[in-house]
Amino acid sequence: MNAYLDNNIFVSIEERGLDFNEIKKHLPDNVQFVYSYVHIQELLESKSDFISLKRRRIDTLSKTTNFNYVISNDDTIEVINIPPDEVIKMIKEYSTIFNTTRFYASNYSIDRDKFMLVLGVDKNKINNYSSKDVIDHINFLLKKQGEILDFKNIIHLSGTNLHEMISSIFNFLDIVGYWRDSPTDKSNLARMYDAGHTFFASGCEYFISEDKRARNKAKVAYEFCNVKTKVLSLEELFSLPVLN
Repeated sequence: MNAYLDNNIFVSIEERGLDFNEIKKHLPDNVQFVYSYVHIQELLESKSDFISLKRRRIDTLSKTTNFNYVISNDDTIEVINIPPDEVIKMIKEYSTIFNTTRFYASNYSIDRDKFMLVLGVDKNKINNYSSKDVIDHINFLLKKQGEILDFKNIIHLSGTNLHEMISSIFNFLDIVGYWRDSPTDKSNLARMYDAGHTFFASGCEYFISEDKRARNKAKVAYEFCNVKTKVLSLEELFSLPVLN
């Protein structure tokens, strides 16, 4: 049984005094915590006091996950044992690929407000829909506009493996205004990382995040892809019974 902590949870452990033992207390004793290359990518994005942060993050990841590193084999998530500093070396070796991905993510642009207006999205209501209902609502709006494509068709346009679908869902939901990310010069890249965390967490029993936008998009992605991972905020986690 595995639990995947979003990057913001590790930040809270390091900077806000979050006690990792408090997280463990509310999960079954046999849960092991894992990390992915997305955690390392976000670490490498840091520009301020990188040497100090790198030292802290490697220490935090090592202590909390015991080097349990998740990788993907097609749509299957597997756990292997690799220290974070080895993953850093690997990513740096393939820096050209990561830099290209970063470039396209940073330069991805679409007029979201115009798209929402054409589709007929009520931006004051869409965030109130549940993960299942928002898919049905989007399909209703598409059909109303005479579109022959539905939510499923649109998501499958960019690929049908799990990682591609989750990434497409995050982007499309943001375009239609569902828990839209605050627009910055890094918001597209941050959303790509959120989708990456969500993909790797799909192989775990728990995905714990303090980012409500990422959590709500993840729930829609899991609903669409029939993934059973439980998505929890810290507040929701801490409301569960103490198990150990």
